[in-house]
Amino acid sequence: MNNAFLIILSILLSGCVTAKDPARSFTNTNVGVPDHKRAVLVLYRNMAPPLIHNSKAFINGKPYTNLPLQSFTWLYVDPGKYNIKIKILSIFPSGAEKELQIEAGEYYFAKIVASPRLSGNVVYNAYDINIGGYDEKITELIECCRFVPKKY
Repeated sequence: MNNAFLIILSILLSGCVTAKDPARSFTNTNVGVPDHKRAVLVLYRNMAPPLIHNSKAFINGKPYTNLPLQSFTWLYVDPGKYNIKIKILSIFPSGAEKELQIEAGEYYFAKIVASPRLSGNVVYNAYDINIGGYDEKITELIECCRFVPKKY
């Protein structure tokens, strides 16, 4: 009985945790190139739990897209101050928020990260948005993630 439950649970969870199979990889996606007028912001999520829930990305308070596990999206941004907010859509909603000063001509990579925490007898995830540059983040992104287009 216990094994049957685990098999059914595995089947139910397997289809909803990552970007769809035909989704393009970073190297097969026409990701924009920053220029003297604008930058490129790449949002991605590798393995930040909860594994079965999407995260919704907001840019300056406006919904941008959903990010399942192992997915990324990108957008051109003009120079200026940006607020990136991630909401994890689960039974216990949570998320993270980060202010970012954007300069033209640069790539900015924003990775959703989770760290397990313990409060009494309750284990939960604390979320953050880890910002990095092209050289720091590109290898991980190429290895992990598939493209999801803007949803909203």
